[in-house]
Amino acid sequence: MEEIKKEEIKPVTEPEPKSMIDAAHEAAERLEKANAEKKVLLEREEKLRSMAMLSGRSEAGSAPLVEDPEVAKRRKAKEYFKGTSIERMIKV
Repeated sequence: MEEIKKEEIKPVTEPEPKSMIDAAHEAAERLEKANAEKKVLLEREEKLRSMAMLSGRSEAGSAPLVEDPEVAKRRKAKEYFKGTSIERMIKV
């Protein structure tokens, strides 16, 4: 009879699951990095806005907001019927 070679069975090692504390630390690190990036972007935006305001380009050249005539009618009707049951029926 032939001898059957028995192969050594190695147990499969699974990575240990992260504890909640480790996951919280990783989340905190990601949040700190995101906050640092956001801070840089906000500072940059503030500089751009202040430069636009000081140079007089903040709203110059932009078209004035024009309200749609139908919306204006509904808004005026809602204002007129304020405090009545009809007010609830008017959608602005």
